[in-house]
Amino acid sequence: MDKINNLMDILLKLVPGGYYGLLSMSIGIIFTFLSYLLVPGYSMFESFISVLGISPGLAALLFNLGFILTSITVIPFLVYLGRSLTQEKINEKIKKITIKISIIGAMSISLVGCFPHYTLLLGIIHIFFATIFFFCELIFCVIYSILIWFDSRFSKMQSIIGFAVSGVFIFFIFTGWPISEWIVFFVIVVWVIEISIYTLVKKI
Repeated sequence: MDKINNLMDILLKLVPGGYYGLLSMSIGIIFTFLSYLLVPGYSMFESFISVLGISPGLAALLFNLGFILTSITVIPFLVYLGRSLTQEKINEKIKKITIKISIIGAMSISLVGCFPHYTLLLGIIHIFFATIFFFCELIFCVIYSILIWFDSRFSKMQSIIGFAVSGVFIFFIFTGWPISEWIVFFVIVVWVIEISIYTLVKKI
């Protein structure tokens, strides 16, 4: 754990945390969009996003690689986001647990890209890590939104946006619709980009 913390210290000293958020989401959007364009007849209303990961040709490679790269590059941003909460009202232990939960979620989405569901066994592994991702990120989003409410350097709107994102996660978990999973994807991208820009502008 100390080695990981030291690595994060180095990365965050080299580049402000918000840039990792922008980089990770840019990778996610570009690779996923390219994969989507390479699959004729694909419908967001009928097929889950991970179907792109088992599509013919280059589409699957782009999608899975995009998920892996996105999850790796977003970790410094998640660590930075947690560390940025330093107000006295914020419980340090809860903050550290929240950071760990977010990292587990990021690692899980990377493993989703490593295990596309070509077979029944791969499908089980794929769904297992996808489930971990959704619940970890939901928990992270809720707790982070609560913590940010008590940090005077952030506007209350940032907390409200976080709760709204949490609501989208819950909507997908209860509906299980393909389009709601796509909505989760786009909402995460928008949220990370928005809060990345916010922290860079405010120099948090």
